[in-house]
Amino acid sequence: MIVVFKRFASSRAGGGGAKLSLDRFILRSRVLSLWKEILRMTRRIEDPNTRNEMRSWARHEFKRNKEIQEITQIRYLISVSLSPFASINVPVISIR
Repeated sequence: MIVVFKRFASSRAGGGGAKLSLDRFILRSRVLSLWKEILRMTRRIEDPNTRNEMRSWARHEFKRNKEIQEITQIRYLISVSLSPFASINVPVISIR
């Protein structure tokens, strides 16, 4: 018999942990959307080395800021996070 446990967005790992507030739930959703958008943007980079470097940098930044709990700081980081990727919206042409 296979038992499947669903981990809901409102609960923490470990079972009956504290529930997320509405603000935290919304911010969590925005952060996940931001991550997906960054991955979509990096797909447009033609050079595989540059693409991997940008993804690695983004992953590092997300991990570095993972423990931030202050809501205003999280909102600030979300607002400034796409600026390094702004130039990717235009097609990137690799010069060889």
